[in-house]
Amino acid sequence: SKSHASGQTTWQEEFFTGAKKISPIVLGFTFAATFASGGTFMGHPGLGYTNGFTWSWAYMTAIWSGFLPFILLGKRVFRVGMKIRAVSPNDVIEYRYENNPLLAIALILITVFFYMSYIVSQLSAGARMMSFITGLDYIPGLLIFGGVIVFYVTIAGMRGVAWTDTMQGVLMLVVAVSIVPVILIYAGGMENITPTLQEIDPMLLRGGTADMATSIGAMVSFMYMTHGFEGMGQPAAVQRLLVYDSPKAFKWGAFTSGLLIMVMSSIMVLAGVLGRALFPTLDVADNIVPTIIQAAFPTVIAGIFLAGILSAINSSANSYMLCVSTSIVKDLVVDYVKKDISDEMVGKLTKYITLAVGVLGVVLAIKPPEFIGILVLYAWKGLGLCIGIPLVFGCLWKRANKYGAVASVICTLIAYVYIDNIYGTTLFGLGFDSAMWAFLLGAVVMVVVSLATPPTKQEVIDVFFDEKKQFTK
Repeated sequence: SKSHASGQTTWQEEFFTGAKKISPIVLGFTFAATFASGGTFMGHPGLGYTNGFTWSWAYMTAIWSGFLPFILLGKRVFRVGMKIRAVSPNDVIEYRYENNPLLAIALILITVFFYMSYIVSQLSAGARMMSFITGLDYIPGLLIFGGVIVFYVTIAGMRGVAWTDTMQGVLMLVVAVSIVPVILIYAGGMENITPTLQEIDPMLLRGGTADMATSIGAMVSFMYMTHGFEGMGQPAAVQRLLVYDSPKAFKWGAFTSGLLIMVMSSIMVLAGVLGRALFPTLDVADNIVPTIIQAAFPTVIAGIFLAGILSAINSSANSYMLCVSTSIVKDLVVDYVKKDISDEMVGKLTKYITLAVGVLGVVLAIKPPEFIGILVLYAWKGLGLCIGIPLVFGCLWKRANKYGAVASVICTLIAYVYIDNIYGTTLFGLGFDSAMWAFLLGAVVMVVVSLATPPTKQEVIDVFFDEKKQFTK
């Protein structure tokens, strides 16, 4: 995509980045709230409930990943975004790889496909929470929850998402820091929890259940891939790097979001494991945290805390809807279909597309997945790999070029889908997550093809790597 000719704020910049006029603390909360989804408060605690301490320890080893996008990519993406006035993650990637149309279309399709999976999982989680809190059936709960999100994302864009995420993020943080102490008090301490878990299933305390891959390979691949490298390839996360207006604001936002992600992610999975001792026979494992809150807290406080979980789901769903509409309108229509489209028409089209994405998500969520966490991880890995490889190599390696990027994205996507569905963690008997093998293949393809083909134009390399030509404020 090309830089805007004038210095005026366009409708696109206002809707997709809040015109870079959002407080850094607010941005830190919206970044963290986006990561802390229904998976954090329902899906992953549900997997901890089912698989025991192995899942908890594996997840906790990855909590540092909240800082990774900022440490490795943040400063460069932020500065390049200011230089070219990027309003979407694909703007940065497309510019780095000389606006290659094949790469751009591939990334748009991948973003829409995997983020629709995200949206479905979050709407499903929200509907379950609505049913749990109000007693409504699943479908009415889905319609109410989905309708509210679609309304305010369509109307307010990034600015509305950021402020609602901040209010929700505060509530989510209160839930997270309160839940484990309450479980310990309610259960009478670890001296009661440990023997109860031993009686239910000894593997909950040891290596995890028989259905879970617990090898060192699985642990390492989960830690470094699922919540490390792949976190840097999430469009909703990269989108936040484009919203800061100065290096100082960026640093405050990075600190706030990283700390919040670490606290919320680690605590909630542990709560799922410990909660198994209190409620060993739940029909839906994902309901463990809401069940604990309802049982252990006074009614009013329980209602507030359950609203906190609903907030986590809400904050992620709205961000994913915004990313999908950004990909379709900005990255596809504006950049390739109708480049001379007016700002006013972009505004109308964006609202229509956002509405359509939300409605489609609600329809697809009518038949929900059994485990929300599994669907979230599938989408997370797919996006993180396909977008993460060209973004990371493009920001850290000057020799990466458009040919290597296109080849790596195609090979990575095919490898991930094939290995995940055919082999899972059994390929070569090492227990590595399917995403690890897909990443290794994609990285090799990126390096080999880039070295065998002409390099990127120097003017593009200068924008990314020449600090003197970078934006400063």
